[in-house]
Amino acid sequence: MSSPVKASGPLGYSVLEALGTLLAPDLCERVLERAFRVSGRRAVPEEAGAARLFVEGALASAIVEAVGPETARFVLEDLDPILRLAESQVVGRDEQQVATVRPAAAGHDPYSAPTVRPDVMETRRPDALDQDGVPTAAPEPPEPEASSGVMRRPSTLPQLVIATAATGYHELANGLPSGVRVLRVTDAFELFTALDTRVGPVWILVDGYRATVDLTTLATFLPRVPEACEVMLWGFDADVVGGFVRKRGWRLLAAEEGWDDLAAELTSAMLFG
Repeated sequence: MSSPVKASGPLGYSVLEALGTLLAPDLCERVLERAFRVSGRRAVPEEAGAARLFVEGALASAIVEAVGPETARFVLEDLDPILRLAESQVVGRDEQQVATVRPAAAGHDPYSAPTVRPDVMETRRPDALDQDGVPTAAPEPPEPEASSGVMRRPSTLPQLVIATAATGYHELANGLPSGVRVLRVTDAFELFTALDTRVGPVWILVDGYRATVDLTTLATFLPRVPEACEVMLWGFDADVVGGFVRKRGWRLLAAEEGWDDLAAELTSAMLFG
């Protein structure tokens, strides 16, 4: 007997209710049971970002496995408005908090320094503190179209998930910067089981020379690539994958076949952007 499907708040209940109208009851229960088991969760997340990762990751893979990619795409499209509504509410609350100015102490200009919210302070790294231990403003992100030429900190290096049939992928790992974790997967289900951006950025590398993952299926799994994730295509014809690389978060690599060339291009992108 499977454990009952759970939700802990309005977002979770909305997702479950919508899914229940799109899939037959027994099928819906099996899909959710598998998604919870793969993700290690006991309920649909109530935080908007975590809910999207769950829906587009573990839940999407379970739906595709149950009904196929075409039907899964329609199911995920019907769930997307619920996630977008939740995300818009989060943005609205954030803007309201930023707009609130605390009363200034006597003799001080209330606009002399930005107000830092507690939730932002908790996520600051130690190097984001000035000499007095006061959180400093977060730096503006660099422009994506040009390299700054400044080497990135090791803590920002991505995890690399490579979808390939090749067993010699360790040669690629040997050519990458120290600290980059390389994980090989052989199908879309393994890929989405491994996809976890909570600990840092993740790059998905799809090997077109020894392909194991269909790009259409991958695009169904990832209708929108998360901010901390990037999909990199290697060994594909630019004319064939043009529709994919025009999407945000997708990139076509120029490296020739061979682990050394690939490692060189990835290392340059990791260290210098």
